[in-house]
Amino acid sequence: MCRGYLAPEYMCHGQLSEKVDIYSFGVLLLEIVSGKRNRDLTMHEDEVYLPSRVWKLHKQNRLLDMMDATLVVNEDETREVQQVLEIAVLCVQNDPEKRPSMFQVAAMLAGDASVEAVVPMDKDMYDCWAERALMDDSDT
Repeated sequence: MCRGYLAPEYMCHGQLSEKVDIYSFGVLLLEIVSGKRNRDLTMHEDEVYLPSRVWKLHKQNRLLDMMDATLVVNEDETREVQQVLEIAVLCVQNDPEKRPSMFQVAAMLAGDASVEAVVPMDKDMYDCWAERALMDDSDT
């Protein structure tokens, strides 16, 4: 059964693609930086999954709020954390065609490529997560 850890296009459309790996890598980056798991049933319905929380913070220009509060970082490291979060946001976009390739992700993480402007989240992304959350809740 579906448990909410696969990319939205797989969950909503049953299409497995190379971009699912990019999405999963984005979720992994979010888990590392936030110190939280992808799925947290104690959160509000529209924030159960890390990608939905990061997109909400991104839209409010508050990405650094996603950072684990126990991390102690200096100003330079804060910029690096911001960049990692921006890369993660690029990776978890709903439209697989808008996600970077793994080569581009590696180049951005290495500082050899700039992080592109992140496009606003599509409404479809929320719809997919809501559908997935309902499916997960019915499984329990």
